[in-house]
Amino acid sequence: MHEQCRMGDRPQAGPIKPALRQTAVACLSVLILLILPIQPNAQTSAAPMAYYLDSTAGNDSAAGTSPDAAWLTLARASAQSYQPGDAVLLKAGDRFGGQLVITSSGSPGQPLRVDRYGEGPDPIIDGSGDREGGYCAAILIHNAQHIVITNLALTNTLDRPRPGQRHDWSFGIHVINDGGGVLEHFRFERLTIRDIFAAELDHTSEDAFNKVVVSGIRFAATPGPDGAPPAYFRDIVIAENAIARTGRFGVQIGHQSGQARGRDGHTRDPETGFNRDIVIRDNRFADLGGSAVQLAGARFALIENNDFERIGSSLVPARMVGRGSGAWVINSRDIVAQHNRSHHVRGYKDSYGLHVDFGNRDVLYQYNLSHDSEGGFVEVLGNNRNIIWRYNISINDGLREKDGNTIWLSPWSPDMELSEGIHIYHNTVFVRPGLYPDLDFRARGARIWNNIFAVSRHAMIGERYRAVLGGGRLELAGNLFFGRVSQQLRNLDGSAVMDDPLFVDPGSAEAQGYVLAPHSPAIGAGSDIEHPAFPAAGQGVFAHIPEQPAVDFFGQELPKDVAPTIGAALSVRR
Repeated sequence: MHEQCRMGDRPQAGPIKPALRQTAVACLSVLILLILPIQPNAQTSAAPMAYYLDSTAGNDSAAGTSPDAAWLTLARASAQSYQPGDAVLLKAGDRFGGQLVITSSGSPGQPLRVDRYGEGPDPIIDGSGDREGGYCAAILIHNAQHIVITNLALTNTLDRPRPGQRHDWSFGIHVINDGGGVLEHFRFERLTIRDIFAAELDHTSEDAFNKVVVSGIRFAATPGPDGAPPAYFRDIVIAENAIARTGRFGVQIGHQSGQARGRDGHTRDPETGFNRDIVIRDNRFADLGGSAVQLAGARFALIENNDFERIGSSLVPARMVGRGSGAWVINSRDIVAQHNRSHHVRGYKDSYGLHVDFGNRDVLYQYNLSHDSEGGFVEVLGNNRNIIWRYNISINDGLREKDGNTIWLSPWSPDMELSEGIHIYHNTVFVRPGLYPDLDFRARGARIWNNIFAVSRHAMIGERYRAVLGGGRLELAGNLFFGRVSQQLRNLDGSAVMDDPLFVDPGSAEAQGYVLAPHSPAIGAGSDIEHPAFPAAGQGVFAHIPEQPAVDFFGQELPKDVAPTIGAALSVRR
């Protein structure tokens, strides 16, 4: 069992003596031969069963197979061995203390399902426990697959852990693969997960911060027994959930067992070195102590149409780390984040609407809104290749006095290696009065085309400017600059437009304010673009995503065979 988040107490049958076991097996075999007719290809699998839980009127001695014979506790449900297609159903409106442990798997087309029954609010699983203490996860899934969990509420304010449970971990759902090989098909949908806090939280140093492991949903692929194949997950969908008030993460999906075969997204085994085929869609994350989504060692992952609100919160100071970005990836490849909305991200480091940590390749961020992020708009750390940032809108990002940036390209990585192949184009940036975000370019160059950088009075982009390019260069073309933008940056663009872009509502906190008026000087004034390659476009979870953009931020079709319009949006939305 995984030693750092072990299962709660489960009833166990007593040992059977070997002689008695042999006699029983022999008698049972004879009985089966006498009773059953001999048929070719006889089907022996049982029909799927539904098991019911009622926290007020249930009885753990009952059969559990109907609402009138429901079980009482999660401990009883955890002790059951389930078959593919079975369902565990919790009574609506009830609160269940303790931990639900799942070690049984479903199968393709017949997942094991955890859901609700009856009328009323979603049932609550509270991992905080009882007089004996709480559990590090409200739901623990260990080396099992083909699991669907829907229509539940989960909470875990781990004040006093049970013996053997970690003080510094807490999860709504914790999925562990430490047996080696692949575990696949997980669907976590329409869940409410809130108030997930560890009993102890020390984030006073960088080392301590990195060890904080608290999350609404966590997948952990870790090395299995000696000789076991690398452990990884495949086919994960996390959709339509509300996750709020956690000590650090909303969703964290990690892969450690690829380390022996390569550390970063460039050198890992392309199949087993990553958790694969991941969709995180239509979720709302709010008031999290850290980041909403973190993917470590992921491939073919889509982060789409999520709301990130008040990320990096210190609402509960003793239990929240107070630093995070809406979403970020590390040591990953083939990643898309699109149509996400980020508002009011806070933190003393990082803390962007989205950011690209180190060791990634082929990452596409497009059609995202970032508003009022303390860190800034674009963050790309070291040892990255082919990072594409296009058709995004940034409003008032980079308000942090120290290290607040409109664009921050940093070599930060284990070997302090500069990134290359960074493409920042067709974005719209607006900065309100009183903000002075910096520009920091430490990479092997970058291409910056057809962006709008619009700055209000009493503000500036690039008050501090740094460029260390490691033999490369910044290539600027077709950008529009309005207001105080670093002269060093503007001097690099020989085809720049210096004029008011004429937004329909500049200063608005909503994306619609940055549509262009019909007579905007940005219309048709951009430079021709050679789009960077994104090899995974049109495949798998990216089947609906073309390699080259076909629409603007608002979904309006981009005209062909004409000079492009500068920025993320065309003229007045039709």
